Amino acid sequence: MEHLWPGPLTLVFKAEDSVPKVVTAGGDTVAVRMPSHPIALSLIEKLGKPIAAPSANISGRPSPTKAYDVYEDLKGKIPMILDGGESRIGIESTVLDLTEKPFKILRPGYFDREDLRPYAGLVLYDPGLIQEGIVPKSPGQKYKHYAPKAEVYCYRGEKNARVERIREKLLYWKKLGFRTGVLAFSENFDLYSADERLSLGSEKSYIVMAHVLFQHLREMDRRKVQIVLVEGAEEKGLGVGIMNRLRKSSKGRVEDL
Repeated sequence: MEHLWPGPLTLVFKAEDSVPKVVTAGGDTVAVRMPSHPIALSLIEKLGKPIAAPSANISGRPSPTKAYDVYEDLKGKIPMILDGGESRIGIESTVLDLTEKPFKILRPGYFDREDLRPYAGLVLYDPGLIQEGIVPKSPGQKYKHYAPKAEVYCYRGEKNARVERIREKLLYWKKLGFRTGVLAFSENFDLYSADERLSLGSEKSYIVMAHVLFQHLREMDRRKVQIVLVEGAEEKGLGVGIMNRLRKSSKGRVEDL
């Protein structure tokens, strides 16, 4: 908390009796975060109390990264949207369970295990992230989550094999009459002839990819794309959190080449 707050880190604690059951969904733990956005901090300060709230989107949909995304999902269901501008990072916070040692990551995000090691020691990934059939402790662990209306397929591996496979799949889906979209790294962007293309930034750094991933999935829906083919990230650093989101949004359709 001293080193990484305020920021994209959610900490799970055992809930004291004073924490209302409506906050914990009847469970015995509570997740706490301190946002870094000045508007959010100002709201908390003016209120003088913690704020308990769900995510500002319908369960299963790609997470909102700007106010219009919230409006699309929740128009007519909430009385007001406080617009703090576009999300700086894009993917959600890392969720770290502190209720038992070794501490476990329930949802990977901006901070990975190596980022947390200096402050938390050995950190493991919760089995619910990597094994099917285990009851999830965090909503982001659900098998289908962050999903657009379009069908998403993700391809990872050596660049030439990845590009060839996506181009092959584009021809396949086009012959069947589907409207196609590609989310590609800038180095490979011009190699694809999809109906719609959006850039994930350079594959040398995943900062842009994390920032735009949910925006682009929503934008593909707005452009009436039916099949989205995505270049995947290497699972290290920020790539761990990105691939966690892509596995959920693609319903597990990730091909390693």
